[in-house]
Amino acid sequence: MAAASNGAAGKGADWATLVFRLRRLPPAVQDDNDVAELLGRTLPDISPADISVLSLARTLDDRRGTKVATLKFLRAPSLLDAVPTREGWIVPLPSPEDALILDHHFRGLTPLVEAAEGHDME
Repeated sequence: MAAASNGAAGKGADWATLVFRLRRLPPAVQDDNDVAELLGRTLPDISPADISVLSLARTLDDRRGTKVATLKFLRAPSLLDAVPTREGWIVPLPSPEDALILDHHFRGLTPLVEAAEGHDME
C-alpha cells in the first residue's frame, strides 16, 4: 500500500488504488450517495463527486447501529496531510461523540455487505 512521507496517506499516495474505511457512520446513512454527501459536507475541500463508495454495511459490534463504508478518493482531501492518530483520521461532525473515523489500516472486522432481512446463515 502506497503511503506518503511522515506516515500519512498524503501527497505520495496512489489515489487510484488506495482504499479507506470510514467508521461510525450514523444509522440514517442508507446508501452510497448518503456516504458521499455526508463526507463531502464535512470535508471542506472535496465534493461528493470526489468520493467513490465501494461498500456500506452495519457495524457488527456497535449497539448504536452505526455503519462502516469502504471508499476511494478521486482527489486527496487536506485532512490526509495530517499524521493520523492510532485509530485513523478523525472527521468531526457537529456532535463530538459522533465523529467519524477514517483509516486505511483496516484493523479489526470490516463488514462489506448486509444480509437481507430474515436471511438465514448458510
